[in-house]
Amino acid sequence: MKHLDIEAWVTVDEQPLDEFGVATHGMKASCWIASEVGMHFEVHFRSNRSVNVNGDFYIDGQLSDSGVVTEDEEGREYIASGLLTSLVSEKPFVFSEVRLTDDDGFSGRDLQELGEIKIVFEEVHIIKEDIPFDENVHCCKFSSEDLLHERSSKAITHRVGLGEERGRSKEDFMTFEAIRVIATFAFKYRPIEFLRANDVAPGSTSNGKKRQILLSDGIEKNVPTHQPQQSTSSSQEPQRKKLKSEASDQVTPPQAALMPARQTTSGPGPSQVANVASQLSGDAQAMPFEALIPSTGPVTKVSVATFGEKCQDDVDEEIISKLMRNGYKKMRTLRRLTIEKLQMMGFSHGEVDTLLDVVADFVEGFGKDGDDQS
Repeated sequence: MKHLDIEAWVTVDEQPLDEFGVATHGMKASCWIASEVGMHFEVHFRSNRSVNVNGDFYIDGQLSDSGVVTEDEEGREYIASGLLTSLVSEKPFVFSEVRLTDDDGFSGRDLQELGEIKIVFEEVHIIKEDIPFDENVHCCKFSSEDLLHERSSKAITHRVGLGEERGRSKEDFMTFEAIRVIATFAFKYRPIEFLRANDVAPGSTSNGKKRQILLSDGIEKNVPTHQPQQSTSSSQEPQRKKLKSEASDQVTPPQAALMPARQTTSGPGPSQVANVASQLSGDAQAMPFEALIPSTGPVTKVSVATFGEKCQDDVDEEIISKLMRNGYKKMRTLRRLTIEKLQMMGFSHGEVDTLLDVVADFVEGFGKDGDDQS
């Protein structure tokens, strides 16, 4: 797919997969690709923008890789080929079968983004280059063994798993701060038989007619019978820099269409939390933390780790760990958190609601019990 001077594609055996039903809207682009159990794949992107562009790769809703094409390397590629396990090894991405259960007592984690490879592109500012490799920071956690209840599978039969560990070349690591989101690409993958049966890929018996895709996972409707768009590969050597993201204290606001500007409040009470979503409209609804955390004041200097310690009875340690792994180290950096970002980091709806409640209570009660600012 090509959109907003960014190009991304998925390859198998170094060949780009056909893309069906390519659609663009605002800063978003999406398409369908065919998956086959056992196929190893890689995800590529190339930027033709004259700024530093980071791509965060979310596989089935889980952050799995991150890489930058810098402004002086315009036109170069970055390749996400697997989950980093050490400085010189990785486990490759591979299409696998979904494991189902009919146990009515089963309660698994939220898998609403199963069947999707998403890349969130950001303009970034490079802070420091050539930082040391840190396994706890640079190796993402990835689960591919979760069960899915058969009633909630939404016609999804494939998911992404990990292959056998293999060697890979060393990479450079940097830190950066995000300035703004500039594009989001989504590759929805399904078996070719499914795409043909729904008139997304050629080979069906619909005689070229359009039909509605009968799924409930927020996909496009009335998709053209087939609209493959071939991705071109570059003759240049791929860029392979893996970066650590640091949430910016002063982030340049994204375009108004994505995050409309609005005033913030300080010291919200618990009663405000339930009304945050209803007070906001459109895409602004995705930024409730900005309404909960003041832009200045002692509470903004509190570390997320300290917040987690003081609220350990109300918020799970894993929630705090997810925030810190994704570069959110101070309470002030949470102001730029959106619900979409949390979900892409693997947060369930329940975890998002819990975090909203606990943050509101913490901000309201801060300073009343002699809290420090560490």
